[in-house]
Amino acid sequence: MAVTDTLAIRTIQKLAGMGLTVPKDFLVICCDDAETARRASPRLTPLQLPLDQLAREAVWLVRALIEGQSRQMTIIASCYSPVRL
Repeated sequence: MAVTDTLAIRTIQKLAGMGLTVPKDFLVICCDDAETARRASPRLTPLQLPLDQLAREAVWLVRALIEGQSRQMTIIASCYSPVRL
């Protein structure tokens, strides 16, 4: 899994240089879902993360820590891979 589409593409290129192919030998998933993912060959499998939810939870946690509250928090975030036909 690559954090950005650019890293995913570079990973695919590096694998190709080693004689490996995607998706036959490896699967590569990226988290950006940028335009580069749509133009990559082979096409990347993008995941879209719920960044607004993750940001709200992060702010909540920081505020709790600043206020001296000891809280345990679990973030359950769903991400999805949009289907493009």
